[in-house]
Amino acid sequence: HWDSRIFGGRGTKVLPTVLQNIWRPAYLKRLISEAVTEVEWKASLAADRFAPMMEKLVGDTSRPAPLVITHSMGAYLWSELVQSLLVAGKPLVNLGNWWSMQPAIPWTAFASDGEFEAVGALYSNESFRKTIWYSHFDIVLATLYLVGKGRFAMGQLGARFLPVEQVNLAFSAREAHGATCVGKRNHTFFSRVKKLIRGKASELALLKGTVTA
Repeated sequence: HWDSRIFGGRGTKVLPTVLQNIWRPAYLKRLISEAVTEVEWKASLAADRFAPMMEKLVGDTSRPAPLVITHSMGAYLWSELVQSLLVAGKPLVNLGNWWSMQPAIPWTAFASDGEFEAVGALYSNESFRKTIWYSHFDIVLATLYLVGKGRFAMGQLGARFLPVEQVNLAFSAREAHGATCVGKRNHTFFSRVKKLIRGKASELALLKGTVTA
């Protein structure tokens, strides 16, 4: 049993139906699409709960500016949170920097016609720095996300039309989405990017203000 818009809280009672029909391409595509929508909905709920605390932090220059580190759907959560604060007219004078690893949002999300256009414009400002780590070979974003959303993910192709620092780790992280997905290699996306993160953190001296999602 779990809280779900797809299964209506019925949980494992619907599992036999899923297993019986999962081989049907149309059913599988619809299931993946609903699952991605479900995770986005969960991220939105988390953003709503997280917003009051972050509103105080990013609106007060007397506090240390946060270094926000997100992975995958954490980018959706943070984008939703920042956009909601912008829509509400809240001051974001202490937003700090954002390191987004393999973001599970559309690659055009920060473009002029994207879902999070205002967030992209905000992080294009030199006052707030944003770094995106992505991998062309990310197996989760290149399959499940692409099928579920019908759009390419920023974590696979990088951010389109956004003048921020972007790092392609396709030939080091390969197919891994966080953890290794294929084979039994010792190196994961996180282990590959760890030294880069440590180096940037040391350079920016921002570790004390770190917020992860």
